[in-house]
Amino acid sequence: MLEILSQRLLGKLESELEEIYHGEEILQEKTNLSLKKSTHIIGILNNHVNSNGFEDQEQEINYFRITLPGFYSLKIYYDEVYFIELRTPIGGHKRLINFYLREIEIIERFFDKHSFFYGYYKMGATDLDQSFFVLDSKKDSVLLMGLAEVESNTCTSVSYLFAKFKGYELLLLTLKHRVTDQVNGNINFKNNVKSLDKLIWTGEVINLVEIAFGIYQMKQVNNGSAGIGSICRWLGECFDVNLGVPSKRWSEIARRTTMSHTRFMDQMKKSIISKIDDDLARKAKETN
Repeated sequence: MLEILSQRLLGKLESELEEIYHGEEILQEKTNLSLKKSTHIIGILNNHVNSNGFEDQEQEINYFRITLPGFYSLKIYYDEVYFIELRTPIGGHKRLINFYLREIEIIERFFDKHSFFYGYYKMGATDLDQSFFVLDSKKDSVLLMGLAEVESNTCTSVSYLFAKFKGYELLLLTLKHRVTDQVNGNINFKNNVKSLDKLIWTGEVINLVEIAFGIYQMKQVNNGSAGIGSICRWLGECFDVNLGVPSKRWSEIARRTTMSHTRFMDQMKKSIISKIDDDLARKAKETN
């Protein structure tokens, strides 16, 4: 029940925060709407957990290690994006690039400051999960000293730290994307900025949306905890394209009547099979 509820709520939070971000409201209104929506949906999840508890310790660890950070990371990401946009300087390419690079440096320093926990997060280690992601575990470990205190009945300190890692990684992709946009608009500054090795999606955007939903449905990212909004945003940042609001793009796919709902992936499958058949035929010919 908890897994089904959390997946539904996460998809709802992602979709609604995305719509707020692309809405017509002024920045302050977007910030307030985003905060209210995040607080409301996370509150529903926390109330369910407080009322029903966990089936076992494994479910509790999974909740505080993966599920809950997924929600808080979205709140953190949009909070930071709005705060950055509030402080974005008015000026030319060089000034904007320097601003974004300073923000990137701040995030990287945060990762360095918490290098032990960030390494644990990135490697997917599990050795200390019982100390990090169980509410009634002992909190006097020297490893936990210096971490921000959180409300004991809603989150553990390492759980919230994992949420920050996840949210800041998304923010890092956004900032690097903005640096690339500015660099591409200012040829004279290119030699002073490290290459970000951008690849550009030149096919139909809806094809990439199909891939995004395929990844989401098959739970291929972050052990299945990544929501469709995060996956769409990640692919969009990687390939320098705006995939739009996931719920609206899903409606486009679902409404198809004159073609397959998975047209692009069907074509991709046929192309791969054809390539395999051609390779096998060529190898058979070479051995004869």
